[in-house]
Amino acid sequence: MNISHLALPALLAAALAYLLTPYVCTLAQKLGAIDMPGPRKMHTKPIPRFGGAAVVPAILLTLATLAASRVDFHPDLSDRLYLALAAGLAPIFVVSLWDDIHPLGPFTKLAAQFGGAWLAVSGGLHLNETVHLFGIGVPLGQFAIPLSMLWIVGLTNAFNLVDGLDGLSAGLGLISAASLGIVAIVTVNPATAVLSLVVAGALVGFIPYNLHPARLFLGDSGATAVGYLVGCLTLYGGSKLSSSLAVVVPLFFVGVPVADTVISIIRRAVRGIQGGSRLAIFSADREHIHHRLLRLGFDHRRAVLMLCGAGVALAGAGLVSLFLTANNAAWLLASLFAAGVVGVGRLGYDEFAILRGGSLLRVYEAPVIRSGHFKLFVDVALCMVAFYGAVALKYDDWNLAAHRKLLMNGLAVLPAISLVVFWLFGVYRRAWRFAGVGDVLGVNGAVTVSSIVGFLVTRLFLDADASPTLFVTFTTLLVLLTSAGRASFRVLAHFRDVGRAEGRRVAIYGAGTRGTLLLREIRDNARLGFLPIGFIDDDPSNRGRRIFGLPVIGGLVDTSRLIAAHGVEALVIASDSLAPVEMTEVLKVCGCAGIDVYQFDMRLQLMSPPAHPVEAAV
Repeated sequence: MNISHLALPALLAAALAYLLTPYVCTLAQKLGAIDMPGPRKMHTKPIPRFGGAAVVPAILLTLATLAASRVDFHPDLSDRLYLALAAGLAPIFVVSLWDDIHPLGPFTKLAAQFGGAWLAVSGGLHLNETVHLFGIGVPLGQFAIPLSMLWIVGLTNAFNLVDGLDGLSAGLGLISAASLGIVAIVTVNPATAVLSLVVAGALVGFIPYNLHPARLFLGDSGATAVGYLVGCLTLYGGSKLSSSLAVVVPLFFVGVPVADTVISIIRRAVRGIQGGSRLAIFSADREHIHHRLLRLGFDHRRAVLMLCGAGVALAGAGLVSLFLTANNAAWLLASLFAAGVVGVGRLGYDEFAILRGGSLLRVYEAPVIRSGHFKLFVDVALCMVAFYGAVALKYDDWNLAAHRKLLMNGLAVLPAISLVVFWLFGVYRRAWRFAGVGDVLGVNGAVTVSSIVGFLVTRLFLDADASPTLFVTFTTLLVLLTSAGRASFRVLAHFRDVGRAEGRRVAIYGAGTRGTLLLREIRDNARLGFLPIGFIDDDPSNRGRRIFGLPVIGGLVDTSRLIAAHGVEALVIASDSLAPVEMTEVLKVCGCAGIDVYQFDMRLQLMSPPAHPVEAAV
């Protein structure tokens, strides 16, 4: 390909967008396409939001000039595909222009976007029926068309959602389009190269007016148009790739907008489930990635630079992946995904704090979960999984090529035997919510007995050569699975309790039985409003230890220092071993520090007429 043939259209698009933008600013003010400040807005003065009226005409005029010049820059792109691209853009662009002037509802805009996607896909801009992933051909068949439409609509909205800071959506669009152009040049795909670089050029001409502080916003008309064009180009360009990551490479180039969209959908869905709102997914908010960066202390420019830098890094990874083996590309993708998970975790979304927030614990409150029938089904499933695992591990036959009959024989009797034995052992009368050591031991005993009975039944009636080690492995796996299931509520409750970050910071004096009882009560009863931060205990053997996840931070003589060092706001005394002199000193120290002192005192007291008067302290 001649590089000058690719550079000239891009430069023409940039010049046209740069020249058109001032006139579009004036037109936006006359038409009332003005973005006013508001609670969800980052700007403090009215700014025109009609940028699409400069970017899209610059792209179309450039392509029209190429067509009129009759210079064949695009030998492998038929006129039909050009028409499909333009036909699909038309309803999206027109509706978005109207939305910039008179805001429309989300369903109207979605209808236009799906209509545009259908036109583009009908014209040939869609996935192949077989796509390549890590060297493996994945057949899509008839799903190629709907998946392509969802991809186009998704990217159309992704660039619109991320358009929350000056220069962000335009900058990410420029990175995506330029990256697609580079890949098209490397893979000798002139059609995608020309179109991608024209889109990139138009954004280059527009960005000077859109950088902070912006004089013109991209608006829905510009953000949705850029998203649509990038979505179509990734489909067409990806279909021309022969690498093992052909279906994934285009995703690298739009990684930041896609990540923000996926995160927004998931967290809004979680919030809707928790709040009982079915339409929460359509509720706008100020919780996008760029909003979170601003809350973390980044200024406007640094937040945009950081996200654009992430876009460049992902695009670079996409380019590198073209030259990697399938295995190395998979490791690269896994590393980037792990880095993304860690990065999102640092943003502090409460909706994703399923352990700290206790979201999973609410599942245990569902009537279907609390019913005994649910536990029966769970145990049947665990038994089947455990026996399959035992057969696969014992004979190293994960596909069951030679031991399918053995598995079927076991599954015919073992679940029924396990349920009967569990019932006889009273397993289903035990509550998962309050499972303790005795409950786990009881379940383990029932598992052991059921395995022995299952082994004997199998040897006597099904297979005289059944291996004892197979059933030992089965017993071990089933013990692990059932114990994990019974202990799951307590484990999740522990993570919720230790991860709680709200409440008055309280230290507990006394790390004995009474202190640990108090700790459990504080953690289980959020209405107390306490956040335990550590034990104070005078036993030297407890120094530096952690008791139920809480550290022993010092002794009584260190009280004054510990209050200051750990920000203690209250002290609860959970011990009766303090002498009056020591109690007086503690009250004096806490009084000087301005913190409250509580006494935790439990007594077993007889309330009926006393046959044998007893009042014992616990």
